[in-house]
Amino acid sequence: MFKRVVGIHVGHDASACILSDSGISMHLREEQLSSVKHFSGFPVKALQCIKKLIGSEAPDAIAFSTANPLYPATENSWIVDLKGSTSDLTSRYPNLPEHLRARSSTLSYIYEGFEERLHTSGRSLKALFDLGICDRTPRFYVHHHFSHASCFRVMGLDFSKVLTADGRGDGISSAAYAISSSGSLSYIGHRAAEASLGALYQCATEICGFLGIDSEYKLMGLSSYGKVDRRWADKIHEVVRSRALWSWRPYREVYPERSPNNPLQALVPIPVLIDARRDLASADFAATVQHVFETEMIGLLRDYLEPGDRVFCSGGLFLNARCNQRLVREFPTSSFQFFPDSGDSGLAIGCAAAATGRTLHDFTPFVGQANKCVDTECESNVLGEWVRRPTDFAFLVEQLLLGKCLGLCVGRSEIGPRALGARSILVNAFRADLKFELNARKRREPFIPVAPSVLASDASRLMELNGGEEFMLKTVNARPLLQEIAPSLVHVDGTVRPQVVRDDDTSIIAEILREVKRRTGVGIVANTSLNRSGYPTAGDLQEACECLNEGVVDFLVLGDEMISRKLGPRRALN
Repeated sequence: MFKRVVGIHVGHDASACILSDSGISMHLREEQLSSVKHFSGFPVKALQCIKKLIGSEAPDAIAFSTANPLYPATENSWIVDLKGSTSDLTSRYPNLPEHLRARSSTLSYIYEGFEERLHTSGRSLKALFDLGICDRTPRFYVHHHFSHASCFRVMGLDFSKVLTADGRGDGISSAAYAISSSGSLSYIGHRAAEASLGALYQCATEICGFLGIDSEYKLMGLSSYGKVDRRWADKIHEVVRSRALWSWRPYREVYPERSPNNPLQALVPIPVLIDARRDLASADFAATVQHVFETEMIGLLRDYLEPGDRVFCSGGLFLNARCNQRLVREFPTSSFQFFPDSGDSGLAIGCAAAATGRTLHDFTPFVGQANKCVDTECESNVLGEWVRRPTDFAFLVEQLLLGKCLGLCVGRSEIGPRALGARSILVNAFRADLKFELNARKRREPFIPVAPSVLASDASRLMELNGGEEFMLKTVNARPLLQEIAPSLVHVDGTVRPQVVRDDDTSIIAEILREVKRRTGVGIVANTSLNRSGYPTAGDLQEACECLNEGVVDFLVLGDEMISRKLGPRRALN
């Protein structure tokens, strides 16, 4: 087995990681380093950071999260297919040069205007060379869905089944595996891209005017405000079950009036969704699509699950928190663990885990970009004048309860899209205008719900918990007490999407929750990601300071030190 493996995901949500005997040494999302949300392409900057971490010692192996080879064969190039079978690259692709030329031609068309992000660009090849990758370094090309599935290895928990579900990774929309007592994955079955529920949701998101492969959470949030139209739901069900032939085209062709900053592919809208959207109000259309999506996901799981299964779930569709709640409710005898980085950025972890073949322990999601102390160089690059002082939790909570927004940029950032206290914005949960205030500061739609972080000792009296709420990946029903004391936290459908924090946790967010409980009797705050509108979650101090400078937050906690504005923001909010 290899002791140190670099995992690389090339494409949407590009990322890289280094996996060792002790676990995930580092996992970096290119979006946080480039300030391009959902960065699509090759993770050059992420690999440069990994190079600084490992120094001159080259990794033992490198793994890519695709079964489609990216580079010419070497003597140690391997394919790991959907079923987990490993074969020599040249035997699997006897006409490899022709395959690479065809792939290059396709990608060149998709990446028009973004050519520097291709894996064959000079910057990309230099990043690999600087890392110490050479012809003798073992290379693994791991199937997209086998990479998703292999993420179970870093959780260190006991599972019996693994389910993956996303758009069309390596031509597949979902897959299922059993886990043996020795920890190996045994293939059960899969569904092809023609049955993609991810395609359904992306297409509906784009028809609603939101950016696909980015704003699906907006469709999910909007769906709670509408009513399901059974007539249109039946028609959409019929099309989905007939295995609609989804068609992807470059975004610039399907929606020429929109200009995303990524080389995205949009879905050509299918007639039934176009007609449904014309006939229904936006919220009713979203509710109808969400209903179809949940029903079809339940059907997918019924094909593979047995009573009592301990299920690990990974893939972008398992970021739909409303659907996850429905799955837990529909399969009461099974237990579920949703991977914190279920989107494609988690694939770097999965392909590296597949190459090592080991099951690791002591999982923590805080293995991302490190924070740095405030210094002159950083301050000179960020507008604003800061007041610096030692972190005072009593003062911070006093300001929080007075209506100020606190930003947390402490330690290593979280993997995945959820704010878990390392890159968070915290707001007084008891404010009546909480959702309006926070959505206005972040310049996002008013229907977007706000999630809470809550101490475990208070969680069960505020919410109907059923386990696995530590990563904000599923909604639960709010109890009457929560609706009474913090109504703005409760979505219009009566649910919340909580992060439950252990009372004895040593993190800064736990310290704040304990101080809030001391003052109010309940340890709860509103928690959302630390970012500006249109930008990814802040990775480093400079981006976090931009949130402070633009008035997204009033105080910024950096660990032992906190900063605030002296003269106020220099750029007014729109």
